[in-house]
Amino acid sequence: EGLFVEHNVKRGLRNADGSGVVAGLTRISDVHGYNKVDGKVVPDQGKLTLRGYSIEDLVNNAQAENRYGYEEVAYLLITGSLPNKEELDGFCERLGAFRHLSDEYVKEFPMTTVSSSIMNVLQRADAITPEHEIDVAISMLARLPRIAAFAHMASVAKRRGSEVHVPHPTPGLSTAETILQVLRGGMEFTRDEAMLLDVMLMLHAEHGGGNN
Repeated sequence: EGLFVEHNVKRGLRNADGSGVVAGLTRISDVHGYNKVDGKVVPDQGKLTLRGYSIEDLVNNAQAENRYGYEEVAYLLITGSLPNKEELDGFCERLGAFRHLSDEYVKEFPMTTVSSSIMNVLQRADAITPEHEIDVAISMLARLPRIAAFAHMASVAKRRGSEVHVPHPTPGLSTAETILQVLRGGMEFTRDEAMLLDVMLMLHAEHGGGNN
């Protein structure tokens, strides 16, 4: 215990008083989980804010209109403002246009990108340069469903000694629907499943602010 104090060793991602360790600085999101009262950490109702908007409002507004909200959140995070209908439709169309993966990438994927961590796979799936950050972000968002599916299928295939097969995404689907479609090999999912996955994607859309 004395060595932990002497060297300021963190217990997981916590300070000695139970408060969270600062792991990054961002103006894009904010995660609130506790208050300090008389020097003690007191748990509080969790709050996640993206570009000044409460995640609860973002999720509830999409759910109230019975629509998928992840693409709206992605637009908000990338541009800093919520899209109007025309902007959102255009953004979704652009995502749809980028969903395809090249035959070369598909051919090399199982040998070079198998990993138990989907996030590591996505981070290695494309090069990022300052000049093309927006284009790369949109490209990666669009290809996320099939890349994630390949990562999962390749891992399973490696264990079983089988071949990897992931179908081409159907145009016009949301990101949540596309993920389920390519993972299950077709439209074998319900609206409720897709809506639930959409909410999960919204909650994890911006990870720079902490453990959302």
